[in-house]
Amino acid sequence: MDKLYNNTMKYDDLYDKKLEQQLKFINKDEHIVDNMIYCKNCDTQRLWISPNKQIVTRVLCECQSEELEREEIDKELEKVKAYSKLLKDRSKLGKRFYNVTLGKSKETADKLSDSLKTAHEGAETYVNNWDSNLKQGKGFYYWGENGVGKTHLVAGLCNFLIDKYYAKVLFTSTGDILKEIRASFDNPNKTEQQVFNFYVSLDLLVIDDIGKQRFKLKGEDTHAQEKLIEIVEARYKDKKPTGLTSNHSLRQLVDEKGLDKAVAGRIYECSKDFTLEIKSPNIRIMTDEEKWWQKD
Repeated sequence: MDKLYNNTMKYDDLYDKKLEQQLKFINKDEHIVDNMIYCKNCDTQRLWISPNKQIVTRVLCECQSEELEREEIDKELEKVKAYSKLLKDRSKLGKRFYNVTLGKSKETADKLSDSLKTAHEGAETYVNNWDSNLKQGKGFYYWGENGVGKTHLVAGLCNFLIDKYYAKVLFTSTGDILKEIRASFDNPNKTEQQVFNFYVSLDLLVIDDIGKQRFKLKGEDTHAQEKLIEIVEARYKDKKPTGLTSNHSLRQLVDEKGLDKAVAGRIYECSKDFTLEIKSPNIRIMTDEEKWWQKD
């Protein structure tokens, strides 16, 4: 009995020493009530004592916990922003289209032409249903004359998908695809197959201004045709969305540029819900005086 009593006394002494040690160091935003440390701001405990009094330790009060949570959230947001920036840098949108948004370009479209307004509404529908479009491999095809706003519209669409869904998007052209493939011939660190696999793996591949190159010469497929067939076919099989812009309709690409009918069929099948001819004044050649919609 005496031994038990002595052990209890030792535990009590140890507890008193631990508590005394903790109470010695009080921060400016703390106060002591009944041998307990409290936060002056939220009035919750910053000291925890175990039921057997063997553990006396500091803990976070409610406002400290909330602050820590905010800091963690801020860190995660910074990671997300950094990832979004990385995706955008890799998208090849370039400085001109880096910060284009659907909202800003829609303001112009609403005032400029019904056709461009309809195109923007279609683009908004496309991005707002991205999960479904990605799953089904749905792309888009916007065509019309130079300067009607096709590229600007699609750049806003790409930025939206990167910023909201962190989609892996590439904004390129047939010419740039061919250049990268040719560059791989002399690059020991990158094979043509690796380049091809990259184009196929993207969540969304956007080929701007398709039709600048001819797809047949003297009845024979050009290099552009061969590579376009390979990429479009592979993405079609993998249900990967492909978006295209052009100065020509798909029929014109077939009849006038020699685009393979099978490729045109694949493009149409995957983009028929979002295929539209855009008719609008040529914004590029307008004078500042003619851009009346910017004066409001």
